[in-house]
Amino acid sequence: MATAIDPICQMDVDTDNPPGGQREYEGTIYYFCAPGCKVAFDKEPERYVSEARDHEEHDEHEGHEHDGRESHDESAADEGHGHDHGPGGHSHGHHMPEAPAETAPMASRPGFFARLFGKK
Repeated sequence: MATAIDPICQMDVDTDNPPGGQREYEGTIYYFCAPGCKVAFDKEPERYVSEARDHEEHDEHEGHEHDGRESHDESAADEGHGHDHGPGGHSHGHHMPEAPAETAPMASRPGFFARLFGKK
């Protein structure tokens, strides 16, 4: 199975069957993990193409953690904002609240759609 990197989220994508489709831009084919990533790329392709070029141009191991050999400077690591090369880069756990939000009390009568479709 051949894979490519989604330019939006950095996930590995199967080039034979990309879940989000593919797009040719300036002679290069880009593959997407989900339709939302393709939509984001279609809105601002140059932004993501230039970010991918910038990433490829720097030394692959410079200031990054790869197999525990190197890491970012401590200030970025202390804040939890290191450069993530992990699966998909979709982890936003450090932005989540520590405690779950409280839920609202149950309504005393069924909601609009429940009444509309006859649910009681």
